[in-house]
Amino acid sequence: MIDPSVVAIAAVVAFFYVRGVRIVRRDAIPMRRRVSFFAGLLAVCVALSRYFEGAATTRFSAHMAQHMILLTVAPPLLVYGRPTLAFLMSMSLGARRRVRRLESRGPASFVLRVGGHPAVVGGVYTAALWSWHLPGAYQEAIRSSPVHALEHTTFLAIGLLFWGTVIGASTRRRVSYPAALALVFATMLPGVWLAMILTFAPHLVYPVYGSHVGALSDQELAGALMWAPMALISATAIALLFLRWFRLLDMRNEVRPSVRIAGQP
Repeated sequence: MIDPSVVAIAAVVAFFYVRGVRIVRRDAIPMRRRVSFFAGLLAVCVALSRYFEGAATTRFSAHMAQHMILLTVAPPLLVYGRPTLAFLMSMSLGARRRVRRLESRGPASFVLRVGGHPAVVGGVYTAALWSWHLPGAYQEAIRSSPVHALEHTTFLAIGLLFWGTVIGASTRRRVSYPAALALVFATMLPGVWLAMILTFAPHLVYPVYGSHVGALSDQELAGALMWAPMALISATAIALLFLRWFRLLDMRNEVRPSVRIAGQP
């Protein structure tokens, strides 16, 4: 069962998304993007369901499944749905103008430029991933509901930041394809290292789950759950980025005017 508070928040988000989608041109947010957004919203609700929340206190693998959904599954689905455009269009004309002014000048503009730089995004992503999996922080999240909620909010937020940078590559005010590729490569490796530590550790990294025989096997499963989705989704993103980059280069070559060499007909 999904927590009513999660359902309420998801319903509000869905309302404003649909409101904005109805205003924009159909080709701006086609059906496949709308389906992707609602699939991402459903994934968040499933990750925060009472089943996962209850299982996460006793099973490391269940908690890791939550992390992977919030970090690598839901964010790309949400971002591909172009929620920023939809939410912006759901505002009044005056509110949209104020947002545009904030984006174009002042402290907000500086924060957006710095916060969207691939090096900053990669550093924040890696730091958050490792910090929340340190034994002290991780076990406190299991013991404390507010800390647990903060942990999940952090993962969802940095997931949206990361995938917003990657999926938005080459578009206006975004990073280039080479920078996006470097970002995916740079963040994939630390995640795989962390997964390997959890998978092959000879002892329990988080004693909060107890010392029974099954706990170590569950830790190995949790490490596999971290490694497999992260590696698969990152590899898919790398392949798609390469394809989009090569397509862009082909288009540029097609429109580039031919240069006539002097002395040749």
